[in-house]
Amino acid sequence: MSTKIKFLSGLILSTLVPMLASAASMDSRIDTLEKTVAMSTTSNPMSGMGAKPATALPLTTNTGWHAQIGFIYEQPNIGASNFAVKQNNPSASTQTTEDVLDQDFKWAWGLTVGAGYKIQRDWDMEVNYMYFDRSQTSKTNVGSGATLVPTRAKFNIVSDASLLSSVEVAKSDYTITLNSFDVTATNIYYLQKYFSTGFKGGLRSQWLKLKQNIEYTGGVVLGNNTAHVNDSSKYWGFGPTGAINNNWTLGKGFSIFSNTGLSLLYSRFKVQSEQKLSGSNGQRFSTSSSMGSVIPELDANLGLMYGSFFMEKKHYIAIRLGWDFHYYWNVNQMLLNNDSYTTVGNTLNMQRRTPNASEDMSMQGLMCDLRWDF
Repeated sequence: MSTKIKFLSGLILSTLVPMLASAASMDSRIDTLEKTVAMSTTSNPMSGMGAKPATALPLTTNTGWHAQIGFIYEQPNIGASNFAVKQNNPSASTQTTEDVLDQDFKWAWGLTVGAGYKIQRDWDMEVNYMYFDRSQTSKTNVGSGATLVPTRAKFNIVSDASLLSSVEVAKSDYTITLNSFDVTATNIYYLQKYFSTGFKGGLRSQWLKLKQNIEYTGGVVLGNNTAHVNDSSKYWGFGPTGAINNNWTLGKGFSIFSNTGLSLLYSRFKVQSEQKLSGSNGQRFSTSSSMGSVIPELDANLGLMYGSFFMEKKHYIAIRLGWDFHYYWNVNQMLLNNDSYTTVGNTLNMQRRTPNASEDMSMQGLMCDLRWDF
């Protein structure tokens, strides 16, 4: 009897031991699988689970830092930059035509620099800076059979008895100086094998200075004198900024990028207008104003990118070339001269008005930058 019991006990043990070992191995594999699934899944607002998209950020095996430098070559355009009106054949019986003379801006270079660090959960923390400066001169002469009407000088800059209605030469010097600084966080991931998208959000601080110096010379009223009009509009803005970044992979390191961003900045303006007549006894007018406003801004770019890893994925270099566009609403708040005169009973009456221009500025052109992840 004891022999049978020993035989049955041995048989049971020989069966249970492999099963227990297999169960322990299965538990270990299940734990490993659960950890893998947790790393590749994420919860959604509906309390469900789904696959976690792969990051589209260039993940190097080195430090996680990156630096960027680039250049823009763009043409600015600003509303309310006119300084004269040219009337052709003003005394002829035929129809008079008028040409409004605005500042003619040419293309200019700008600089962009940035740096960042990739943190956990595939977020790219960045700081970026853009600088753009352009000075432009526009000049026109009256010409034969025409009249040149100054639009920015006060009518009585010479005297109340001699109103300024025409000049021989009008010259305008315009300067744009833009400084923009962003602190943002970016998360980009693949939605499909060849398409990635993501959001960039953060804060923007911006300084913009617009300055226009105008000179009017000659004519019946001015003679050998010159009327100087110096207008400026400065602002500092601060507020949230966000962008949607898209990328379509073409293969062999090439891709098409498209970014669209919007900023909303609370801004403080300081505007000033000074007018004077050459000579120690000339008339002088000085007007200043300050105000607050909310300025929306639009940024967009589109182009071709090439990127590649080097040195066993310790480094990554990307080069972008494309079209760049910026639009700033109501950033030109220069004071306009809207004085008017009427004659009542041989008496000259003046109504003085100096409203703000409240005009927009845009910049568009080419961009090229280089990013190095190390």
